[in-house]
Amino acid sequence: MSPSAFAALHARASRGSYDCCWARTFLTYRRRRSSTERPVADLPDVPLVTGPDPLLRLALLQALARLPPKDRAVVVLRYWEDRSIEETAEAMQISSSAVRTRASRALARLRTLLGGSLVEFVVAG
Repeated sequence: MSPSAFAALHARASRGSYDCCWARTFLTYRRRRSSTERPVADLPDVPLVTGPDPLLRLALLQALARLPPKDRAVVVLRYWEDRSIEETAEAMQISSSAVRTRASRALARLRTLLGGSLVEFVVAG
């Protein structure tokens, strides 16, 4: 939580705002999570990456940002959130054939935007 947001919540707390309760819950949760952390004697030389490659993620996010908003929404709903064509069509209030068309065009555009850079990430991983 940023200091300015915390100060604003603190100012509202005196008026009995609901935000105060939320902030207290948030800060208590953060304190509980940090209490399970343990210090170590030596820091590792190499950062530990447990999930997908962060550079690949950044490249994909930058390419997604260059898509038109509706195409980006189709790609995110279909492939990031793993929704069906019908679920995506319902969420966007368009026909299922429009979802298929937008998805096909958006994926072609992503392939063009990423070019050979995606192969570098996949081969390296």
